[in-house]
Amino acid sequence: MSNLNLNNLGKKQIEILKNSKIFLKKNQSYSISGDPRFFLASWSEGLGKESLKKISKEKSSFLKILYEMFKCIFANNYIKRMDLSLDNLKKKNYENIIISYLDEKNFKSKHVYYDKYFNFNANELRKTILILIPTNKKKHTSLFHNTAIINLTFRNFFLNFLISFFKFINVLGIYLINKKKYSLNLAKSNFNHFLIKEIKKTVEEKKIKKLIFPYEAQPHQHELTNFLKKNTKIKINGYMHTVLPPLPTDYIKREGSPHQLIVNGKIQKNILCKYLGWKKSEIKSISSPRYKNESKKKFQNKIFLPIDFDNKSHILREIEDFIKSAEKNFLPKFSIRNHPAKSNSKKHNKLIEEINKILNINKFKFRSSKKNRNYSVFIGSTASIIECLERGLIGFHICERPLFECYHPELWKSVKIKKILNNSFKYVVKNRQKIIKFGKNNRKEYLNCLK
Repeated sequence: MSNLNLNNLGKKQIEILKNSKIFLKKNQSYSISGDPRFFLASWSEGLGKESLKKISKEKSSFLKILYEMFKCIFANNYIKRMDLSLDNLKKKNYENIIISYLDEKNFKSKHVYYDKYFNFNANELRKTILILIPTNKKKHTSLFHNTAIINLTFRNFFLNFLISFFKFINVLGIYLINKKKYSLNLAKSNFNHFLIKEIKKTVEEKKIKKLIFPYEAQPHQHELTNFLKKNTKIKINGYMHTVLPPLPTDYIKREGSPHQLIVNGKIQKNILCKYLGWKKSEIKSISSPRYKNESKKKFQNKIFLPIDFDNKSHILREIEDFIKSAEKNFLPKFSIRNHPAKSNSKKHNKLIEEINKILNINKFKFRSSKKNRNYSVFIGSTASIIECLERGLIGFHICERPLFECYHPELWKSVKIKKILNNSFKYVVKNRQKIIKFGKNNRKEYLNCLK
């Protein structure tokens, strides 16, 4: 697909969105809300991406499918138990639940927790329970009157590997005989099961009217939402704390989608309504609680890594070609910025090491100046591209798969694009703050979304 010209690239992306909608509709008889095969994320390796490759008529390795299948089974069984205590909740008249993700850096004190997704302190919330899902294996105790922390107990790694291996053999046999039963087996996640059980109990006990969560179109979110829609009268809002991916197939409206989405830009709303099956009445656009009007210095002259990537060799070759094709002193001196969720990733750290080698070998090519201080480079699929463009920077985008990763103006109307290599592009944005409307610490606007 790297040989597609720019016009055809945009048209092909629109075609993939249409075909993905058809794919989901055809498979409604399966458990598509919780089945990872229907998590059509163009930005993350998994069974959903393998499905997306087939939809896009790209090559998909059977061995890769088997590998992703085993990863899925392993993750589904890794959690042994989930505990959620509501004993510290003093009030009885709660109306809302917010489900968010626990980050230990956001404990401001023993009695103050700041949520980075919604930009509020937990003690600001009235009639709202904040339920936090930890991103590590540590045990936590809530010290806040309206906060409950989920604690997870994990199986021993090697024991889970053995259990998962035998389940994998069983599921593989089922896959070859009956794909519908195979689907049901893949959707059996211990985490999903425990989460649904605990949230259902809390909704019933506290007579909750509304559920809100940072919406990422993940299978566990869709399965929870689907269950609550069928079994309760609760209203469910999904808050999109980040920007839509370049090819937003994972955000197509489907079984398990929230009743309403809260987004932070007009163009994102237009994409959701025009291409992804959402009604205008189901989308609310506000200024971003997360993205603020702030200095662009921390974004200047950086190389941004994605949350995931497939082919390191391809990325390194493209970076090398990109640097060699640039005129002397055209590019500034770059520093590399890893994805915040991948600081301990050996895969990412190795890529950083290899990129630094290329930068050092070609150091005569770089010279920082006023002319190039607003340049940044982005690798793979990352929302940082749009954020930087909206701050007035010029973005150079090195893609593994342009079809999945390129922000094309056919879809992204305020983006101007120029192809500089087969898999590399230059972006600027016109009419800023159309994709992301930066927040101005309007606390009232954000908290009103919770009412």
